[in-house]
Amino acid sequence: MKKKMKMSYSTIVVLLVFFLFSFAQGAAVSKQGFESSWADNPEALSRFLNRVDKISTVISDEKIDELKVLSLAWGIESRIKVILMNEIGVRRSYSPAERARAARQFLTPERYVTLEKFCLAQLISSQEKARILAMHLLTQSLGSEAGKNILRQRFLKGMEILQGDDEAADIGISPEELFALAEALAFLKDSSGIFMLESAFDSDNCPPDFKQRAIKAVAYLECPISDTTLTKLLESKDAAVVYTAFDCLREGRINRVFLSSAIQQLNVFSEGYHKGQKLSSAIKVLLLEVSSVIIEGIRQEYLSQNQIEKVKYTVNYLVSIGDEEVQARVGSIFAELADDGDYALIVCLLKSKSSMVRECAALALAKCSPQNIRKQKEVLLELLDDKSGMVRNFALYALRTGLGEKTGNFLPDKEFGIQKDRVRKAYETINSKQ
Repeated sequence: MKKKMKMSYSTIVVLLVFFLFSFAQGAAVSKQGFESSWADNPEALSRFLNRVDKISTVISDEKIDELKVLSLAWGIESRIKVILMNEIGVRRSYSPAERARAARQFLTPERYVTLEKFCLAQLISSQEKARILAMHLLTQSLGSEAGKNILRQRFLKGMEILQGDDEAADIGISPEELFALAEALAFLKDSSGIFMLESAFDSDNCPPDFKQRAIKAVAYLECPISDTTLTKLLESKDAAVVYTAFDCLREGRINRVFLSSAIQQLNVFSEGYHKGQKLSSAIKVLLLEVSSVIIEGIRQEYLSQNQIEKVKYTVNYLVSIGDEEVQARVGSIFAELADDGDYALIVCLLKSKSSMVRECAALALAKCSPQNIRKQKEVLLELLDDKSGMVRNFALYALRTGLGEKTGNFLPDKEFGIQKDRVRKAYETINSKQ
């Protein structure tokens, strides 16, 4: 008689991580292929909806085109997020019911129901990839709870298999599908698979793609994460994982864990760049997030003077290199900490071809003394007609600061025009008196 062996959750986690690593080699798919200009391009919208209507041609027992299916999924998700932002306001996440309502509005109720029924049918497909893609469409794209019971039962059965229950052995479920089930349930506010998602955080062998997915799912569940785990994610060697952790777990707040990790990531990038590290797309978005965290920390006085000096030393080094891609991403920190000692570097940055760099330079100059601001009045006056609205805004701000005015930013167009003309005349008067 065969003896059944029961495995602990910790043992299951080790096995899952091992198998997920092998599955992940082809799992990462770029988010590309869907149109983002539908509001201004009815033809593009029509083409997209036509692709939705023909989804059976890219996901079936005979053929599965993963990229095209995910392209449709991300297209729906991006559009419903815009709808909800406009209707409800900007939020970290929206409930399944809210997402379902927006999806019906975007797709039309009839098309929504058709796609929902198609996905439900795919949940029992003989093809694992079809089942996993159907889960994504149902839970993340449509916000549909129609298959929730099926997903939960299959997940629990899968766990029984891993724990050695022979009666469940005929279900035939892989670690990849088990992870996808836990993820799908999370996006329906069901925490049945939370331990599996959290296990991805603590494993050094778990592939970055799965860690990102786990972070997003756990964040959607709004489950607390320990500072130790959070630090591990924020100090990961994978830039995409770090960005996802900052983006999904910070929720607009700032604390010493986020701040110290942001400073460390800035230093890691500086050292890597000095050694010839390339600026990947993941590092680009991470640097912008890191800059945002550091600036917020400075403004809320979380940093000591010693920490500020070290940050400034690193940022000034990166800005002085001359790489506009890097300057554009750390320039906001440079502008936040700028003073008269940075005047020579600011002058160089004002001539940059990058509008992001010019806007940071104009803001940095506004932090200098009125005397130094006035030395660059001709350049700033030219920037009042810059193609970039941000550059124009900070150029006016710097010019007004140079006149000794206490002023704000981002004036309405009409008021901007009035102040622009007034400032020009003020500086003409100054010139005539010199």
